[in-house]
Amino acid sequence: MPYALAGLMSLTLAAAPVCWTHYQILQNPAVALLLAHAARRRKWISATLIILCAALLYPIPVAILTSYYRAHHGWTADSPAILYVWTSIAPLASLVLFGLFLGEIRAGASTY
Repeated sequence: MPYALAGLMSLTLAAAPVCWTHYQILQNPAVALLLAHAARRRKWISATLIILCAALLYPIPVAILTSYYRAHHGWTADSPAILYVWTSIAPLASLVLFGLFLGEIRAGASTY
């Protein structure tokens, strides 16, 4: 049940128009749950992917967009590709996390 709820949160944040910055902290408990499970099972590749997704949910895009904002003294149309890519990263990371949660749900269902 915890993985299903966490997966639903990831999917909701990927689909919602508010899928950015401070809303992403709602996924931190679920990411910690998934990371602890991967570490317990010694799934180091999964743990690395989870950490990467967690970094792409908030800290990396915010740091890049903040530096862009400061370098251009505000939001400009100088590079719409940068703005588009870095505002799209958080929903994509949420979808990857959703897939990881689905994988845990399927693995748990096959053990019963």
